[in-house]
Amino acid sequence: MIVAESVNKDSWEAAVLKQPFSPFTQIWEWGEFQKSAKRKIWRLELAENDEIIGLAQIIKYPLPFGKNFLYIPRGPIILNKQNFSSEVLEQYLNKLAREENAIFIRIDFGVFKNAEPSPALAYRSAITQPKTEWMIDLSLSESDLLAQMREKTRYNIRLAQKKGVAAKVYFGNDMKNELENFFNLLKETANRDKFYLHPLEHYRGLVNIFNDKIELMSAEYENKILAAGLVLFFGNTATYLYGGSSSENRNLMAPYA
Repeated sequence: MIVAESVNKDSWEAAVLKQPFSPFTQIWEWGEFQKSAKRKIWRLELAENDEIIGLAQIIKYPLPFGKNFLYIPRGPIILNKQNFSSEVLEQYLNKLAREENAIFIRIDFGVFKNAEPSPALAYRSAITQPKTEWMIDLSLSESDLLAQMREKTRYNIRLAQKKGVAAKVYFGNDMKNELENFFNLLKETANRDKFYLHPLEHYRGLVNIFNDKIELMSAEYENKILAAGLVLFFGNTATYLYGGSSSENRNLMAPYA
């Protein structure tokens, strides 16, 4: 197995798409986003007989006291297990870690091919990823999806609709124009629920780099956004990245719209 750095976005993206539940943290734009945050990245193609059998996008993260570590989020992607050599990849990573003075390498595997997409499926993840993720099979009909929800959730959805809360999707320039309003919702949510936020430029960077792969979905009442979330699309997977809601009109159940 040969390990080489990739320079071709199209071939990289085509290979990532072969992975079920394609992880957005291994796509080209995620690497570009990390570079915009002044982090060093590597995109490794693992090949055998001119066939790409695996991929690994590596990010260098700083640590206190001048230290750092190398991280492969939701990877490596293995497309051909028979020809894949973990020993060859390990040797390459160890050499890279020594060259970069990294004190460890973190590998955060993604969802396995035989995983059942279900609201009941959750799994542990690395500290730089959410501790728990829920997977929902969106190929199901609306009635089947609703049937899997709690009765109280279905009630809140119907209530939001009855009260006149409307769902709206922003993309492109419209999304960029609403980003500051979205960030204000995030700040309100963070203050209410006691968690920390990225700065506004973090979300602007995501929107600018992912461009047509990301959308802002909102729930609005009387032309005011009461709840909203950034959703990233790649392959057959939509990933809910960030969301917030207003403390106003809580009785309208806008997040359920």
